[in-house]
Amino acid sequence: MTTVTSKSNGSFSKGFTAQQDGTWVPVFAKPDSKHFVGSGKEDYVDVR
Repeated sequence: MTTVTSKSNGSFSKGFTAQQDGTWVPVFAKPDSKHFVGSGKEDYVDVR
């Protein structure tokens, strides 16, 4: 797990090296007065 900072338009970028097959999904898990808990679209990673 890691932390990234989004741009003012909500976009973000972060590279990872997958060790095994699985589903990846970005999650915002620390709500405050301006943000809510949310998750993005799931993406399946197939490591070969």
